[in-house]
Amino acid sequence: MRKIKEFIKSIILTFLVLSMLTMSLRIMIVDRMVQEGTFKSSVRALLQSIGLPGIADFFKEESITSDITYSTERFIYPSFIVVRNNEGVFAAAYNRDNIINAFSGIKNVITKVIKSNPAQDYKKPFSTLITEKGILIDTGRSLSLDIVMRVSENSRSTVKRLFFRYCFITETNNKLSVYVKNEETNSVYVFSSKNSELLTEYNKYLTNASSSQVFSPAMISSDMQFNGINTPPWLLSYKAGTLSLSPSTPSNIIYNKTDKAFNAQYLSSVLKIFGFNYNSVRRDTEKNGSVIYVENLSSITITPQGRALFSTSQPEGGLSLSTFGEEVSENGYSLQNIIVAAHKLIDSFDKRLTGGSDADLRFSNAYFEDESGTCVIDFDYVINGMPVKLSGDHPYAARIKYSDGYFTEADITFRTYAKSGTAFSPMQIDNAIILAGLSHPNKDVLTADIEYNDTGDKEMIPDYRVYFKK
Repeated sequence: MRKIKEFIKSIILTFLVLSMLTMSLRIMIVDRMVQEGTFKSSVRALLQSIGLPGIADFFKEESITSDITYSTERFIYPSFIVVRNNEGVFAAAYNRDNIINAFSGIKNVITKVIKSNPAQDYKKPFSTLITEKGILIDTGRSLSLDIVMRVSENSRSTVKRLFFRYCFITETNNKLSVYVKNEETNSVYVFSSKNSELLTEYNKYLTNASSSQVFSPAMISSDMQFNGINTPPWLLSYKAGTLSLSPSTPSNIIYNKTDKAFNAQYLSSVLKIFGFNYNSVRRDTEKNGSVIYVENLSSITITPQGRALFSTSQPEGGLSLSTFGEEVSENGYSLQNIIVAAHKLIDSFDKRLTGGSDADLRFSNAYFEDESGTCVIDFDYVINGMPVKLSGDHPYAARIKYSDGYFTEADITFRTYAKSGTAFSPMQIDNAIILAGLSHPNKDVLTADIEYNDTGDKEMIPDYRVYFKK
């Protein structure tokens, strides 16, 4: 009788142990799975957490595929391109597709001239170039020339540190020259080439701009008067009534203010991309309404303001670049690989969360942190090339960090922008500068840009913002 009781106890104890193991496995694997299925990533994370990375590699997710073409034109497209030829001044501006198409026609000429020729100091001010026939490009933000070359040509810039916003391309005595203005020092570098094919391509682009559908007649500040206010000659403008822009209304569709609740569909889609399960028991809600999900090596916080903050304690807990179809070389991933993968990560979100149909997140910067060597990639919202200024204390709309083959951190503010109201013609740039100059007497203009100001959920009216030198 006693042996029977011991046997029953053993069975019960075994059952309890098996139940505990089952619950542990459920927490570690099943609760990590998302509705559409992330079994491979769940098993892979489990094997990595117990020190079996070699076996874990057999459970890699299939690459994320997309119909989107990941061209460098799309990564670094400018805010506008101005052509001055024998017939006048023409611009591709305030229309994303026109800008990208115009940029794709001249980008290779610029990068090949820079790649194949050493930089020379140009002794005259950049302003002396603008009245000549040529092509003026405004990137709309300060870009590293080295980053542009590494993304475009997979090569390094011959100038170690050069952040630029404006460049000018022109021909003199059968020599094609690209002038780049250093935003930090105001010095100018020139790259020159006598390559006949590049010269032919440049001249064809210059001539065809007059009849191209992506360009339209425009004006440039070098041909305008500003009531004695010292103004850069490279600012873009249009004749009165010829430019039509639309207001835009911002929204945060991942969170419903009225119900004080997250939209389950959008929240679940974001969590899935980062490898979290919407129904996981390993989640919490903070007093401010933010939700926090935790896994073995990573966590994510999503705020009611639509900001997602993802981080990992080890690189292996992040998002592998191989998931985005990037192949590693003997020397590791190139900067081009990293930036392409970062774009693919951004594109993997529901487009309604990252700008909607009228806006997108445009690459703005990339750099390596001095101490850790971590690569940081930043993005900002733009509407047809016009910047959107977000309220808050962070100077970017999205920031992604890369280390040792993985995206280990992400900080993304989800916003949706939709056309609203009636299209209108904005104030002329000369009037905007003269008006702003009344409150900044004896100040020189640094630049003047048409911007959208996102302060929450109020309609945004695109208007000139004039920046003065300090």
